[in-house]
Amino acid sequence: MLHTHADPSSHKQRRLERLKRAGSWYDIREMLTKDDLYVLEPLFRKAHEELVPDQDFDMKAVLRHAEYKLLDPERMTYNGWAAYREGVPIGFFIGYVSSFFISTDKFAQTSVWYVDRQYRGSPVAFLLLKQFLQWGALRGCVRFIVDIIRDKHSEKQVRLFAKMSQKLGFREAGVYFVKDVNNAASMDDRSGKEA
Repeated sequence: MLHTHADPSSHKQRRLERLKRAGSWYDIREMLTKDDLYVLEPLFRKAHEELVPDQDFDMKAVLRHAEYKLLDPERMTYNGWAAYREGVPIGFFIGYVSSFFISTDKFAQTSVWYVDRQYRGSPVAFLLLKQFLQWGALRGCVRFIVDIIRDKHSEKQVRLFAKMSQKLGFREAGVYFVKDVNNAASMDDRSGKEA
């Protein structure tokens, strides 16, 4: 009996074709104006509740991102994208470009990245990340930094994020240490632990 093994390149090709078809179900747009940000306000509020519920939501803080873009009309150092499904916002990604402290080489890093819960596991996160990678590459970035804070995400989400990012050539390269304080001037501890 002759056993044939599926060609791994054909499997990869089929997977890419499925992703292309799925991508056509979503509309990924650059966030260009303050109006774009107002349309996304309900999604920003969801992200706030999930990621930083102990902080006050402030739409003025969100709008400052539009001001950064107005100061950088060519989007050389700062940009953002939103994902829509049937006209409803379901995800967003904002990133920036900077240079290394000891080099003129540039890197691109996430500022914030969020996909509505019901669309996690869909291609939305990948499609947003793809826009960021293309944008950074066109600006000459030699490194891309995408982060996730583990204490704000379930282990399943962290595993999915790791799997997707590794497929795109990322590697784990560090650890965050986070300290929350009540008053930055006094460094009052907000962790709830007694001194």
